[in-house]
Amino acid sequence: MNPLRRLRRGAARLVAGFRRLAVFSQVLLGLAVVAVLIGGTVVFGAASAPPPSNVDDIDVVRAGPSQGANIAAYLASTRQSLAALSGTEPVLALVSFRDYQTASSAASVLSGTTVKLAFARVPLPGVQTRLSSFPVTHAGTDLAAGMARLATERSTESTQLRQSAATDPAGRTQDLIGADIARREATAYRSGCGCLYAAVISGAPAALRTFASRSAVRAVDPTPQITDPYSAVFTPLLPEQLTTVAPPPDTAG
Repeated sequence: MNPLRRLRRGAARLVAGFRRLAVFSQVLLGLAVVAVLIGGTVVFGAASAPPPSNVDDIDVVRAGPSQGANIAAYLASTRQSLAALSGTEPVLALVSFRDYQTASSAASVLSGTTVKLAFARVPLPGVQTRLSSFPVTHAGTDLAAGMARLATERSTESTQLRQSAATDPAGRTQDLIGADIARREATAYRSGCGCLYAAVISGAPAALRTFASRSAVRAVDPTPQITDPYSAVFTPLLPEQLTTVAPPPDTAG
C-alpha cells in the first residue's frame, strides 16, 4: 500500500475519534484539517481530518494527556491535583479505566457517581479503531444504549464504504478495508464488548478521592476549569498506553 494513503487512513480514523470525544469536538470535525506531505513538509489544508499532532493545537479547553506525554508523569500529576482539590462543591473529573469495560462492568465501576460522558473504542489488534464518546445520564441504561448506537453508526459507515468501493476504483481497496473494520466494530459493539475505557464524572473532592481508590480506576484527573463537559475536548488514556501517549499500532491493510 502507498505509505501516504496508509498514513492518511490511520490518522483520519484515530483523530476522528479524538474529535468526537465531546459534542463540541464533533462540530469541529466539519472544520478539520488533514496532513498533506509536500516535498517532505507537513502542510495543513481544508479536508476531512487532521493528523494526531493537530489535536493539541485546537484552541479549546482540553483535559487529559497530550500526544507524546509521559504517562507516569501524567498519573503523578493527577494524584497531586486530586489531593490538592479543596471545597465541597462538585467538580468534573476525567476517569481512565485500567482495562476495557463492558457496559455492565463500567456501570459497576461508576456506581455511586454522577456520570456525564462515556468513552468507547473497539480494541481490535493492530487497528487504530475509532475513539468515540456519548452523553450519559443513567449509567445503568445509557452505557448499553450508547454502545448500541455506536453499533448502528459503524454498520451504516460500513455500508457506505462498500457502496463507495463499488463506484470508486481508485479508492476501492482502501474503502473495502475501512468497511471491514467498521463491520467488525459494529459486531463488537452489538455483542456488548469490553470497549468502554473512560468516563467524565462529577463529584465533590472528597468523593473523587474515595472513588480513585477503586481497583478498576487508573486515573482520576480533576478538571475544575471545565464546567460544561460538552464544550471541552477530553483525551483519556487508553488501557494499552503504558509509557507514552501514542496512537495504537496500525497494521491493517
